[in-house]
Amino acid sequence: MTDPGPGWREEPVNWPQLDWQVGWRIDQPPSLHRTDSHVYNLVTGVAATGSTRDQVRAAVRALITRHEALRTLLVPGDGPRDVQWVAPAPTSPADLEPLLEFTPADEGAQRFRSLRRTDFDVKRQWPLKVLVAEDRGAVTEIGVVADHAAVDGWGIEVLRNDLARFLTAARRGQAPEEAFGATELPMQPREVARWERSSAGRAHLERALALWRDQLSGLRAADVPHVGAPARAGDPPPTYRSCVMGSTRLLQAADRGSAALRVPVSTLFLTALGHALCDVAGAFRVGLQAHFTNRLSPGHRRSVSTLFLRGPVTVERTPGMNLADAARALYPMQLRGAIAANVDRLRVEELKHEIYAGTHASVLTGVWLNYQDLTVPRDGGGPPALLGPLPARPPADDRIRAEGLKRRGRPFVLKVDRFPDQISLHLLWQDGVVPADFAEAVLGSLTERVLNLAASL
Repeated sequence: MTDPGPGWREEPVNWPQLDWQVGWRIDQPPSLHRTDSHVYNLVTGVAATGSTRDQVRAAVRALITRHEALRTLLVPGDGPRDVQWVAPAPTSPADLEPLLEFTPADEGAQRFRSLRRTDFDVKRQWPLKVLVAEDRGAVTEIGVVADHAAVDGWGIEVLRNDLARFLTAARRGQAPEEAFGATELPMQPREVARWERSSAGRAHLERALALWRDQLSGLRAADVPHVGAPARAGDPPPTYRSCVMGSTRLLQAADRGSAALRVPVSTLFLTALGHALCDVAGAFRVGLQAHFTNRLSPGHRRSVSTLFLRGPVTVERTPGMNLADAARALYPMQLRGAIAANVDRLRVEELKHEIYAGTHASVLTGVWLNYQDLTVPRDGGGPPALLGPLPARPPADDRIRAEGLKRRGRPFVLKVDRFPDQISLHLLWQDGVVPADFAEAVLGSLTERVLNLAASL
């Protein structure tokens, strides 16, 4: 992409962006961009009774100014790195016209349902739409739709709260900067990318890669799937099979175990998966790739886009070690892995293949735990009527949510999603590499371990 215009700024993408936003959105087949990207959309809304159109415009303009991710395009680069183009902050109502729409209140809910299905093109379009409902010319409420490339499940509440604060400031006649204290600054994606390329960032990368090497080099060979060489351009994609199950009982068991052991639910499932793999494969130790978020950072708690990170851990299955003891032992390692997670994925892939070639190491899997609250963020009066009784955001089409993993050749992945009423396990395995009975045995063993742990407490 050539320079899109005056004031636009080209920035490199940071490593988490390269892995998640670029890898899962830009690199997917064009048909998914055109017809299915709305499954990534997140929504929220704020009550705005008593506000004027000018005040709404001022609040939306301030929101986009504060969060660069809302005015960023993700574009394939000429080299090994993709880039992001950051637009200048909007300065006039004309800058908001493609994003902002006004509608009569009695048509608002229907229009908002349609807006939720916007298929954003993150290479060419700002990832945001704002709908303003009016009753006889008076603003009543505001609905927001954002693409997941810019806003995640944590960040959508940040977006909502910031919009409400900017709207309050506008109604009081205050300048936008008065809505936040001098130290309440959000972390911008470009700042992460610049830090990664600084001397401190490069030093962190080397320490992180050393931890990856330490965790992975001690793995023993086992009759579990190996990660092969990266797929080459033009190679046909591997065929995958999947299995999905959900259980309220599993949710209750995981919560009980987490509270009793004082470890996150993610640690329980990480340990249970490791032990299940060891038992089914007859192995002593397996390597797992766990997923973390950086939400503990005060800067990121004020950012609309949380960077999801991945860190390495090794799970051992020693005689006499139960799941509770193993989970307690694994948690510190999981935290160490989180610290080492913000690394260059390309370097990590090279390191993994180097280690595998020398040790015939066992499986490296991705374990995801989704604690996202799938209800609309609420204020004291409940969500605006504009949003209507929205159901929980449906899971993305399997072609989309698994596409990145499939193209990267991951042979065996367990995705753990937490919903208000259940925990859902989505197992994905490569056909011809992982036998179906092996995958099903691992899933059954994992589930049994978590349930038995809760029963024993």
